[in-house]
Amino acid sequence: MKRFIRALLASVGLLSAVSATPAISAILIVDGSGNLTGATGVNVLGTVYDVVFIDGTCASVFGGCDNQEDFAFGNSQEASSAAQALLDQVFVGLFDNDPALTSGCSDVLRCTAWLPYHTSGFSIDVGVAQNWYSGQVDRSFHGTFLLSDVPDFSQLGEDPWVWAKFTRAVPEPSTWAMMLLGFALSGFLLRRSGRTMSFDLRQLPRQDRLARNPTSRFT
Repeated sequence: MKRFIRALLASVGLLSAVSATPAISAILIVDGSGNLTGATGVNVLGTVYDVVFIDGTCASVFGGCDNQEDFAFGNSQEASSAAQALLDQVFVGLFDNDPALTSGCSDVLRCTAWLPYHTSGFSIDVGVAQNWYSGQVDRSFHGTFLLSDVPDFSQLGEDPWVWAKFTRAVPEPSTWAMMLLGFALSGFLLRRSGRTMSFDLRQLPRQDRLARNPTSRFT
């Protein structure tokens, strides 16, 4: 039984490690023109996300932009961490040196990605990833924009700005395979343990039978 429990705990630990391990680095998505359109496997506070860069109004990009569930993040800390993840994992290499190569941004000086996490209808709270051209310091922060300043919270025609839409990443097939393997191993060990713990009382020596079952009449 102890061996079974140890094996079961080991398999559960393996599953936890596999499911909790984030991608080492994001995989950039680049279109046929060489523009950065998004990325997969972006690690934000231990959770893996996919992200795409989209121009448009907040309502059109985020399914109405009028409910907390429309956004991937729920507070300024999460949104700011996601903004920093963009700078560290997505706006890298060539796309760090040339902001104009990011979809929705054609300004050669900077590309500013907005990550909304709350809206009141008259204002919108966002995390901001500001990617400057080579030689300038990139930065991430959070701020509030007023509807009167940005009609419909639209990025259309606002060259340095673009929405960064995050969604939870779907586990890779290899992760599902490891999980299924762990469940199968646990089931096998459980069945095996059940067989090894069952025995026939008649197979024990007489003194052991009497010790375990004083009313036994086996001979």
